[in-house]
Order: sequence, then structure tokens, then C-alpha cells
Amino acid sequence: IPSITERTEHRLVPIPGSPPSAIDLPAGCSFRPRCPHAAEACFTEPDLVAVGGSTAHLSRCHFVNELPEFDRSSRAGSPA
Repeated sequence: IPSITERTEHRLVPIPGSPPSAIDLPAGCSFRPRCPHAAEACFTEPDLVAVGGSTAHLSRCHFVNELPEFDRSSRAGSPA
């Protein structure tokens, strides 16, 4: 979640497309239909995992600790 009081050089990258209907969610990860990194694993719901080993930021992405754009180690002190 970005901070409204702190400046950062990191910008959020939007996911193209529209969010799914809350009454008709896709199987597995809700972001799967519009995620550029979606894979076979995304057809199952991901577990809640710590980003970069820290419980300060949690995610339900199967690949959050594998993809470079999710690397929080270079963002020390930045809101995650």
C-alpha cells in the first residue's frame, strides 16, 4: 500500500483490464485472467506468504518472491 505522506521513486504498476465481478470470481488467483505472469499454478488459490521473508508485507501471489518486480530488498525504507 503506497504512503500518501512519503515520497518514493517507485511507482505502482497497474494491471491492464478490469477487475473481475465479485460474484463471479475466476478459479484460483483473482488476478490470473489479466496478470502477465499467470501460469498453471495460478488456477489454484495461492497461500498468504511474506514478501521477501518479512511479515510487514503479505501477498497471495504464487510468484511474489521469484519475480524481480516484486523484489522489496532494494526498497528498504520505502512503503511496500
